[in-house]
Amino acid sequence: MHDVAIIGFGPTGAVLAALLGRAGIDTLVVDRLDSVYDKPRAIALDHEILRILQGLDVMDEIDPHVAAYPPSEYRGVDGRIIKRLDAVPQPWPQGWAPNVSFTQPPVEEALRRRVTSWPSVSVQLSTEVLRLESSGSSVMLEMRGPGGVSTASAKYVIACDGASSSTRRQLGIAFESRDFDEPWLVVDVKVDAAAISLLPSVNVQYCEPSRPATYVVGPGNHRRWEIMLHPDEDLETMAQEENVWRLLERWLKPHQAQLWRSATYRFHALVAERWRDGRVFLAGDAAHQQPPFLGQGMCQGVRDAVNLGWKLELVLRGQATEALLDTYEAERRPHAIELIDTVKGLGRFVCERDLAAARRRDDALIAEMGGSVKTTLRQELVPPIRHGLLSTVESAVKGSLFPQPRAIGEEGLLLDHVTGPGFLLMVGAAGLSDEAVAQIRKLDPALKIVYVTSPTTAPSFATNADLSFVERDALVSDWFTRNGLLAALVRPDHYVFGGAVDAVAAVALVAELRSHLQLSSGLAGRKPVHRVQPRVAPVRRVTTGHDANGRSIILSDEPSPHVEAILGVPTLASTELWSTTVPANNQGAADGAVLPLVVAPPTRGAVFRVVEFPPDRDWKTSLSAGQSVTGGAMSASSNPMMHRTRSVDFAVVMSGEIWAVLDEGEVLLRHGDVMVQRGTNHAWSNRSEGPCQVAFVLVDAEEIPGLDAH
Repeated sequence: MHDVAIIGFGPTGAVLAALLGRAGIDTLVVDRLDSVYDKPRAIALDHEILRILQGLDVMDEIDPHVAAYPPSEYRGVDGRIIKRLDAVPQPWPQGWAPNVSFTQPPVEEALRRRVTSWPSVSVQLSTEVLRLESSGSSVMLEMRGPGGVSTASAKYVIACDGASSSTRRQLGIAFESRDFDEPWLVVDVKVDAAAISLLPSVNVQYCEPSRPATYVVGPGNHRRWEIMLHPDEDLETMAQEENVWRLLERWLKPHQAQLWRSATYRFHALVAERWRDGRVFLAGDAAHQQPPFLGQGMCQGVRDAVNLGWKLELVLRGQATEALLDTYEAERRPHAIELIDTVKGLGRFVCERDLAAARRRDDALIAEMGGSVKTTLRQELVPPIRHGLLSTVESAVKGSLFPQPRAIGEEGLLLDHVTGPGFLLMVGAAGLSDEAVAQIRKLDPALKIVYVTSPTTAPSFATNADLSFVERDALVSDWFTRNGLLAALVRPDHYVFGGAVDAVAAVALVAELRSHLQLSSGLAGRKPVHRVQPRVAPVRRVTTGHDANGRSIILSDEPSPHVEAILGVPTLASTELWSTTVPANNQGAADGAVLPLVVAPPTRGAVFRVVEFPPDRDWKTSLSAGQSVTGGAMSASSNPMMHRTRSVDFAVVMSGEIWAVLDEGEVLLRHGDVMVQRGTNHAWSNRSEGPCQVAFVLVDAEEIPGLDAH
């Protein structure tokens, strides 16, 4: 039985699966399609979502597909700017640009690769869920896939299967209308370089009664138009290419761009009447839909995934009672409704079709701004959480997102990179007394206490904190001062449980959280349901050796089985990738089949080095005529880097990616992967566009003849 089954592998399902995979939760993902949909749908993300993606370690992969999001100008009947939205200035409160545009397919593909990197997650594509059957302790899924009809069971099922969710229909859950239903044409184009300058450099809402429209600047040459249709226009007909270009002729001609996608939609404002049915939950478009006027559609689904993810983890590990899952709907549904109503309000004045009313609207908005254009910050339109797992003590910061500063220094590490996931007690420069910390440790030994100081405040590198973080821009220090607080208790989704004005209030916050979770011994007080498992995934380890003919081969490629919690240090874990005695064999039960090797006392010492491999393309063109290049990579026989050592090489990919080429086969290693290269003939081939850094430790070794032949 799986812990969690996720129906739907779109952005919401993928983020949830990645979060559960990171936590080591046994998760099944099912999707009826065989791959990512290759056309863009969502086009905007905000800093809250980028912070989540940062935690999933995919930002480097998606960065080429993300671009700065320009201001949005609302232009009225006569072309006057009647409203302007933009982002908060730097330092950015969540560590990332407050809004970005993005190209959805490659971002989804990066998320899926992250999901499949976790050994606790299994994915079944081209598989449709036919029905669900709930019992008291689990849910059975009947599925039809390439191999026919099969069943699986899970303790919880999360339906992320989109706006037309079959799960929602099976459960008999209706949508509640928020009174918005308008027909629109959505068009994505790739604009020729020569025509880019002819288009606006900002996003534009054309609030024109004759034909309301939206123009969005996407990454690179990607541009989107959303064009309102008249009641008498047929949706299918208007999506045909000749009609699309007729509507776009105001901005572009067919020879200036390539049509990427055109589709008609009814922009809805809908919320499911309930989001939970026993052990089945709705998330993403299955639970809510909204017009696209603030670029929050995908953001809403990711918020659902994150909210459910950490709560499922706590419940499945026995660190909270099942009542915690009730707070999912209690928090997310009112938040979604409030934001949908805000977006709907923006849509209402964009969609005004009466000319006289539109002119009155323009005059009123310009008067509101005092006759000149004033900017509204987009982030001010996204509400805090107002209900659910929050302190009962009133505080201006309760339910808001805690800031994410950058550390001083050249690297400028972000806060979450240092703290990791989980509940955090964030404390200002004044710090906590030893007595207060002792009380907190007694309540919850696992809670991380983090002191945040700025270069202008007295450093508090106190021994009673888990971490001291010196921020670069006084983002958190100013936040504490502005709100009159000493500390804040922050949830795993970065929302503030509550604020504390002094040490006594900080201790009370921790006690209140424990009470809400209905625990008697704190967040670390109970063991996980299945096994004691640290909050890290096993490290991928590739081991090389020789076949019966002495040719180098891959002996194993799998996650290391040796992941152990380090006693006394909450959430810290050790991954043992290789161990041996000197000079005896390592014949441990888990590794004996692939590790029959003596590591002898070093006669020439050991070597520890970091090597940076440039892309192959930077040097392969200088090879002599006799050396061949195939498919962008060197063949094993001709690769000038092919060599063999009389050592065991422990290689850890520190950044980038690289191919290890052997006599028989090759393997791609990415950031964090480890290869144990056991005296074999091999070469390294960097086929990416950027450099790759690999750390090597070389130890003298000798093979035991005949023991490792496969």
